[in-house]
Amino acid sequence: MALSVFDDQLSYPQQQELNEVLGTATKAWDELKHHMVSHFSTISEEWVFSGKNYGWSLRLRHNKRTILYMTPSDGCFKVGFALGKKAVNAALKSDLPDTIYSLIKESPKYAEGRGVRITVNNLEDVKTVVKIAELKMTH
Repeated sequence: MALSVFDDQLSYPQQQELNEVLGTATKAWDELKHHMVSHFSTISEEWVFSGKNYGWSLRLRHNKRTILYMTPSDGCFKVGFALGKKAVNAALKSDLPDTIYSLIKESPKYAEGRGVRITVNNLEDVKTVVKIAELKMTH
């Protein structure tokens, strides 16, 4: 099974399908997108299919730099980041929850940085994701 509930390469998610899958997390999805657009003036959104193991994700980019990926799941969504060394150091010195510190420390290292994936269920989770996005973009 793919990371995303949308795993048909020939059909990217439509808004109505997305809302049905996300359920109560739809508000958090919309709030995260709204915050990114209002905080980083030029945001582009692009649905990308990353293969049968991952399925469809929404990529948010500022100019040519990817900020994050939003991957729909059943009743929630996952936000993926590639955090460079400076962003990781800044995150570990910030006031993020302890669970996020552990998640960042244990995340696998890739050429692009640490691959961090956070599950978002509600608006409180969005606040944490926003902090990480801001740290990424300033470091």
